[in-house]
Amino acid sequence: MEENKVQIDEKKKNEEITQKQELTNQEVSKKAEDDKAQVEKNEDSKFKKVEVKNKIRKEKKKHRLLKVILIIIGILVVAYFIFAMRNFYILSNILKKAENYKNLTNYSYQVNIKDEETEIKYTYRAKDGVTRTDINNITNPERSMILWKDANEKIIVLTGTNTALKTKAGEGFQVNGKMPFQFAGDIRGLSGIGLTALIYSDNVQEKDCYVIVLDSDYKIWVEKDTGLVVQQYSANRISEYINIELNSVTEIYKPDLTGYEVTEQ
Repeated sequence: MEENKVQIDEKKKNEEITQKQELTNQEVSKKAEDDKAQVEKNEDSKFKKVEVKNKIRKEKKKHRLLKVILIIIGILVVAYFIFAMRNFYILSNILKKAENYKNLTNYSYQVNIKDEETEIKYTYRAKDGVTRTDINNITNPERSMILWKDANEKIIVLTGTNTALKTKAGEGFQVNGKMPFQFAGDIRGLSGIGLTALIYSDNVQEKDCYVIVLDSDYKIWVEKDTGLVVQQYSANRISEYINIELNSVTEIYKPDLTGYEVTEQ
């Protein structure tokens, strides 16, 4: 009896120990799960905080970039405004000075034209509606000629081939007719380029000039003091305007056609 009681007590005691161990294991397991959950929660919280910080940082960076872009645009707008105003100021001065040559009736000048293959010299004279252009083709003398015109008649003389053509007067053949004075009264000719042209200073023929760059293949040199065109560059060809004289032409001689084969139209 006493042995059975002892066995029962031991069994009971073992069961209690087992239950305590199970409870302890459950508590340990639960605590481990709770700890794991807390760790995950903390990590998730940290991740969210980092994500928020990164988002804020990106927004700030985006705003800074936008601010920089707006500042750059503002600077460009101001710079372009200054560029255009400077151009209009220079061009208006050129026009004002060129106005002195608006109603020219008596003048003469020479033009030397050169490129990689040709060289031509023009001498142009005008007096009271009569004009004469002597074209001396240095590269190909056979293509030299004289162009003469008055109110009634035009004459084309091909000096290289001893031939000439007479025809009735009309528009045409003012070869480089008023090129040094091309801006005289020509407001439309300059006002349109003020927004795009590049203008800088240069010295040509010992004259202080503005260089008006219309594009990479077209430039005009204009004397600052007079508004006269003294040089042009176009399609790899340089045109120099020299010996410009006003009211110096006393008479324009009609070409002597003696010995020429003349055709009349």
